Amino acid sequence: MKYLIASFLLVFFVSAKSQQVNRLYNDGYNDIASDVEKYNNNSYYISGSYSTAGDRIKNVDSLGNLIQEVILFNGNQQFRAQYNSLDIYNDKIYFFSKHINIGGSGNYAISFTCFNLNLDTIWNNIYLESDVLVYARSFTKTSDNGFALAGLIDKGDYNYNSFILKIDSIGNKEWYQEYGNTKLREITSIVQTQDKGYILAGSISPDGYYDDWYIVRTDNSGNQQWEWTVPSFSDLKDHAVADLIQTQDGNFIAVGGKSYHSNSLLLQDARLLKFDINKNVLLDTLYSEVFEMHEEEGNRHSRFVKIKEKENGNLIIISKRQARPDDIPAIEISNLYELDKNFKIIKKREFGATSYSNNGENIRDFIIEEDGSLAMIGYVYLNSYYMSKPYQRPWFIKTDANYCDGFGSCDTNLAIHFFPPDTLFRTDTVDLQFEIISSWDIDYKLAFTYFRPDLMKVAYDTVYNASVGNVYSLRVSYDWLEASNANLNTGYYYHRIRDTVFIMCKIVPSDSISKAVYYTTIRANKIIFVDDHTAISEIRESNNFSIQPNPAQDYILIKKALLKRERVELLDISGKVLREYQMNNKELKISVSDLKNGIYFIKKGSRTKKLIINK
Repeated sequence: MKYLIASFLLVFFVSAKSQQVNRLYNDGYNDIASDVEKYNNNSYYISGSYSTAGDRIKNVDSLGNLIQEVILFNGNQQFRAQYNSLDIYNDKIYFFSKHINIGGSGNYAISFTCFNLNLDTIWNNIYLESDVLVYARSFTKTSDNGFALAGLIDKGDYNYNSFILKIDSIGNKEWYQEYGNTKLREITSIVQTQDKGYILAGSISPDGYYDDWYIVRTDNSGNQQWEWTVPSFSDLKDHAVADLIQTQDGNFIAVGGKSYHSNSLLLQDARLLKFDINKNVLLDTLYSEVFEMHEEEGNRHSRFVKIKEKENGNLIIISKRQARPDDIPAIEISNLYELDKNFKIIKKREFGATSYSNNGENIRDFIIEEDGSLAMIGYVYLNSYYMSKPYQRPWFIKTDANYCDGFGSCDTNLAIHFFPPDTLFRTDTVDLQFEIISSWDIDYKLAFTYFRPDLMKVAYDTVYNASVGNVYSLRVSYDWLEASNANLNTGYYYHRIRDTVFIMCKIVPSDSISKAVYYTTIRANKIIFVDDHTAISEIRESNNFSIQPNPAQDYILIKKALLKRERVELLDISGKVLREYQMNNKELKISVSDLKNGIYFIKKGSRTKKLIINK
């Protein structure tokens, strides 16, 4: 019996492992994949296009093997859309070709096609609202089983209006609404709200050169309720909203990029905006991928491109970032973030294609499977040396529940934990203590970069041959940071650092072949400087607490000095919140008997302390 069980487990392991897929398709000269949907746990339908053949749908099995494929035609006219996507509903496939040139005449229209599961055409409709350029960038299934398409239409003289085109379940047009009469407007995402209205998001260009985020709300007939040019973090502009969702709490999250340079491709951070139905901002924050070259700033370029919400409320977000510091921004790779309900990064993955000769990777869409794994599609640019072969190929990825695809590194449980204090008096010089959190017993090189709130670099520091289990320190003072800031940012860029400095760390493992370089999020660690000794004493006293016993076996007792209600969090080694408590008195007793041996953290306020479980 035990051999039968062992055999079953072996077969199960091999089967589970085989579901990790990372493959490229060799189809056409210039080929992409843009959207993916799953049908009955058996197969996937992928939309995309060839530059030489037109739009197409692939049907592939769980390993990415091709089952069938169809190239889209309207009479003798092949569809060639820069953007397309699909949806599966009631055993039918709805394919949206977002921008087609009718017979090469220069009249651009939108095509919507319905297929059965064998990819036979049931019906096809062409929508043309004028004799000028019109194309859509997004569509959504509506509560009445129809669809709403959103995009832009050229009104002439470099003015573009946004629009919604509402169609029923068999492709008949129901109504059409435009928004805006001046400036350049483009819609990239649309969702139907819980009250059956719509939220559209994209960009607006007030001066015809720089873009701002642009969001519109309508009622269920498309009548505009409000429009919103989203405030920027600075005077520079933010390009466009890349994706938009409505979350389980009824609010909305838009993601995209935030630019800090006149060329948005040269200096950009990923931006996340959460807002409610009345455009009240609930959160507006950035996630940075910063590169360093010989202690000089390299161009940083990252932005969020796709977001989905898990059943537990966590967010899965795909980002695109510059591949290496010395590469041009067009050479990009894709990262995956998982954020918890507090928008903290709890997992992060970098994906690479099964070709070492590529010049960039682009994940366009993904599915969250029932077991927590992901199915992802996109395309890869191959190195120009291979231009005689198809140089832009579709890409299919299947991960496990930890988002590993069985190819390349899956190392993201690296972190830097700073010990208090994180609030300093301006005349203090302190040794800011920290340790490496990792499951690999190897040495690391740590490159620290300090930033002002406007994300301009202030100073650098480096620690070589650091290892897990040891405590290290950075000698920090306001005067040193300000002097370094003045040397780095002269002339136009010189501003005093004032009261807040952010710390980012680049973690370089000694085993750099199999383990990836990791960058901590820039806003995760910070130092606040104050002038008032009384204020800093109050802050430190308020944040101070003790843990007894430590190491612990069955329980811990958390003690603090002040009597006030506070939240206490128990975190695992990756920073994931395992439990939350309300501490109403000066003491809180917590059972830890069910925790496994290892390192955990207790967080209260802005302070975090390490807890060791050793039974």
